[in-house]
Amino acid sequence: MRVARSTNLLGRFVRGAVAVVSVGALGSGCSNGSPEPAVVAYDLLGLGGSHPFPNAGLVVDGRIQIDPDEFPLGETPLDVDRLSSRSGFSSAQTSVLCWPDLVFDDLPDARTPPGEGSVGLFDLTAERWLVRLVERDQSPEALEPCLLVRPLEATPDGHDVAVVVGSSVMERPDTFASLMNSPAVMEGSNYRTSDLLAVLDRHGFSTDRVALAWHYPVDSGRQQLASALSWVDAGPWSLDEVRDADDGVGMPPWTWRAAEGQYEVASVWDAEQGLRLDEDGAVSAQGTVQAHLYVHVPESVRGAAPGSVPVLLFGHGIFGSPEVYLDDAQDPSRVLELADRAEMVVVATRWTGLSMEERGSLPQVALDPARIHEIPDQLIQAQLNVATLISNLRDGTLSDASVFRDASGRSLIDGQSLYYYGIS
Repeated sequence: MRVARSTNLLGRFVRGAVAVVSVGALGSGCSNGSPEPAVVAYDLLGLGGSHPFPNAGLVVDGRIQIDPDEFPLGETPLDVDRLSSRSGFSSAQTSVLCWPDLVFDDLPDARTPPGEGSVGLFDLTAERWLVRLVERDQSPEALEPCLLVRPLEATPDGHDVAVVVGSSVMERPDTFASLMNSPAVMEGSNYRTSDLLAVLDRHGFSTDRVALAWHYPVDSGRQQLASALSWVDAGPWSLDEVRDADDGVGMPPWTWRAAEGQYEVASVWDAEQGLRLDEDGAVSAQGTVQAHLYVHVPESVRGAAPGSVPVLLFGHGIFGSPEVYLDDAQDPSRVLELADRAEMVVVATRWTGLSMEERGSLPQVALDPARIHEIPDQLIQAQLNVATLISNLRDGTLSDASVFRDASGRSLIDGQSLYYYGIS
């Protein structure tokens, strides 16, 4: 019997990409009064339920259930309790198969059409092959060969995805071979291996050349962001520092006015507590926080008609800040010139998680895979900040700020006409 040792290296590929969905059955085996099928432990390789990763067996009673001992990621243990509120995997999830005798000479490349070649990715719900990238893991930490299968298109919410590996890549493991014609269903997955193979066979991947096949449930993972955005509300703001070229103040090129201040936004994240989640995995707010606000008014809009000037929302690059670009007299990124030529005012904030304020903490997080979720957690606060800024322009009073007014006291900008320009 061929049994490979467990490498415990799959954790390198867990990047907070777990999302929520329930597992659909490919075959229940108990219709027409027939006996309940036998239930066996989920184990395709004789290595335990985490191999290959991900798989439907990791979803139990509609929730992700992961053994932290299978995912030793470094000094910080994987927060499996955080994952237990979720019930599926990312629509861009990388599948990982580690096995001692994998052969990489016959992998499909970019020219291989979906459904052809030795490795496939199949949408079981839509019954179609997916575009995928198949490659060998090049990590120097790998103790044995690992195969990576990445979808190159997003799978819709609620779908199930199958991964199939052909006999030219590996020999069929004995454990999987024993399941191929078994009436049993695997614990947590609610399907027979024979049902999965029949679907793949019907769509061109014949069962006789299958060495291994498994599937996992998918969801886009939008629950946290969607729940965070429910806290958007136009609120108080202030522009405490206003500069005007007409006052004889030295200004960067193409700049008539510039202002900095802050605005109030619901707080869903802080450095001590992280992202605040309720027991269902939704984001909850606790109080408010002040977000940075920057306004740039170009020279070209001086004579514009009131209410006619569109707004450009600006996103700074990593470890940046709006003033790094909009107060630079050299204008190396040409944002000032762009705003002037487009005749648009610029409104911006600092992106929590990617701004100059995170220059010290972000590299530390990047070196500890179990903390990698801290970056997208902060970006959820950043998205809430930007959405609240938009609300202040469209529904609040920010569009009527004095920095936007002409000589007659009327606002030049059209707060409903919004565009976005980002730099990375």
